[in-house]
Amino acid sequence: MSAVNRLSVVLPVNSSASRGVMKTPIDELTADGYDLQWGTNTLGHAHFTLCLIPALLEGAKTSPDGKARVVNVSSDAAYGSGINWDTLRDGPERRKLSPLSLYFQSKFGNYVFSCELARRYGDQGIISNALSPGEDMMTQVHILCNSQLWNSLGHIITDLQRNIPRLILTLTLWAGTSPETLEYNGKWFVPWARERMFLGQKNEAELGPNLWNWVEEQRKGHL
Repeated sequence: MSAVNRLSVVLPVNSSASRGVMKTPIDELTADGYDLQWGTNTLGHAHFTLCLIPALLEGAKTSPDGKARVVNVSSDAAYGSGINWDTLRDGPERRKLSPLSLYFQSKFGNYVFSCELARRYGDQGIISNALSPGEDMMTQVHILCNSQLWNSLGHIITDLQRNIPRLILTLTLWAGTSPETLEYNGKWFVPWARERMFLGQKNEAELGPNLWNWVEEQRKGHL
């Protein structure tokens, strides 16, 4: 960050990189002992974003629209989880959960952090929104590839499958660069370029301060 003193947009390079890891073996942890999926997908991304806060604030001051934007790529998986604080590091409670459940939790963590970032810095020009790149649609395409429809519609399904990464990137770029999304903060976006109600737990306002404080505590000694 010594070479960059202001930022106007923080976007993931691509949706796969931003989503991190998924369904890793239960024995895999980060070097600091966190659940690998939580440590990579939630804590790691939160830590990186918080390191950029000074540059984002400066970017908002110098941007023509007075805003700096952060796009947090989550997942439809966020709909199926909450946060169990006893499972973020290894222990008996964590090992009761499946790797998929731990992935769901990490994606819900992305959404909660995104909303809390919006609440804390919205009045200083930082816009933070989360999105799902559309795993439900991708799953349906994979099902179609193995269905009887393949015989008659195979070429259409193949074209759709090839275009999924481009369509997902389009959503991310829309969230981070469109004049339309300047009016949104702390929102949830879905394909293709739409704001929708978050369909998971609605307690992000309660969990947000707790997650923020937890992240700040974990960052000590790493700055």
